[in-house]
Amino acid sequence: MKVTRQQFESIYRKYFNHISKFVIFKVPQMSDAEDVVSSVFTNFYSQLIKKDLEIDNIEAYLIQMSKNELSSF
Repeated sequence: MKVTRQQFESIYRKYFNHISKFVIFKVPQMSDAEDVVSSVFTNFYSQLIKKDLEIDNIEAYLIQMSKNELSSF
């Protein structure tokens, strides 16, 4: 799945609120949530650029990335 910047921005706008809400309830402070969400989308973008990923469910993929980021937080 080769993604253009516009496609990534569309994905970001579509899933940002859901991912943010998921993370906010898992961390003690809003600044921590912002850091985790930022890291998730940065890593997601990097993976899309570097790899030819076939993602069936982007939302589930981002949630899993969030869980992984939270576990290392």
